[in-house]
Amino acid sequence: HEILKSYKGLTVQNMNTDFEGRLVLADAMTYCQKEYDVDELFTVATLTGSIIMALGCYAAGMFTTSDATAAALTHASKPGDER
Repeated sequence: HEILKSYKGLTVQNMNTDFEGRLVLADAMTYCQKEYDVDELFTVATLTGSIIMALGCYAAGMFTTSDATAAALTHASKPGDER
């Protein structure tokens, strides 16, 4: 297991191969937050097999700290019957 330092400055331990993709995504998001004046930042990724186990292959997981953002994204998905 490797010990790595993230772009944000956190020290993290690489426990498996999936971790590397998550770290790259986290570093990219941190970079965007530091370098650009963003109000919201979205990613669409398949970096966790747990979502597939929980929701199957026909729905996407959403993680947010904003109820308003969750409601807006859920509302926007309705016309296309997206889940």
